[in-house]
Amino acid sequence: MWDEGHNSHLFTWVNLDRAQSFIDAIAELDLQMILPRGLPTLCTMVSGNYTRPDNTFASSSLLTAIVCCNTVPEEQLVRSDHILVITVLDAAPVLATDTPRTNFRAANWEAVREEMVVRLEELEIVENIQSTDEFSSHLDKLMWVILEVIDTKITKMKPLPYHKQWWSKELTERWTHVCMLTQRTYNKMTEPSHPIHLEQKSAKRAYGVMIECTKRHHWEDFLESVDEKSIWTAHH
Repeated sequence: MWDEGHNSHLFTWVNLDRAQSFIDAIAELDLQMILPRGLPTLCTMVSGNYTRPDNTFASSSLLTAIVCCNTVPEEQLVRSDHILVITVLDAAPVLATDTPRTNFRAANWEAVREEMVVRLEELEIVENIQSTDEFSSHLDKLMWVILEVIDTKITKMKPLPYHKQWWSKELTERWTHVCMLTQRTYNKMTEPSHPIHLEQKSAKRAYGVMIECTKRHHWEDFLESVDEKSIWTAHH
């Protein structure tokens, strides 16, 4: 079909250059064709001929999530020559388990230190390290002991249901300060001209701005930390 005379216009240098740009983009973005070949995507209203000017691509990282990609000619819209293409993705979220966190605040540090001393004395570490590999080996042993002592001697706690990932120590301190000013303002409710009222309003306004900035920075940091592959598992 390609070498027939009426298709010669497809092989001009202009069209070949345009096609090459498209092919290069597909290779650079690692795209794969997911619509099965041979399926027409257009039925001309004048002649009724079926052709395939449309196609569907997906990145390689999405291929395992694609359930099907097919045309639906029976649902073709009135006065439209293009045939519907439907792609079904398996994008069901995976429920993440709450991993217990180490509660360092409730740790018995005296017991931790005693256990650490005992475990470190059991390590066979030489004073004169001769190579990088030997240093890495000793470092791995030391880190293993530290992590094992933490795991066995410090209790775990479940994540708090109201914990906010973007919250910070500075926000807690600012919130405490605002609460203190609010209490003082309440005590001076009969003195509307007292400067504490203006101070409390300014502190609340600054606290609100600080929350919005912290949320925005947290979101921007998250966006910078993901790519086209990890974005689909970030909710884990």
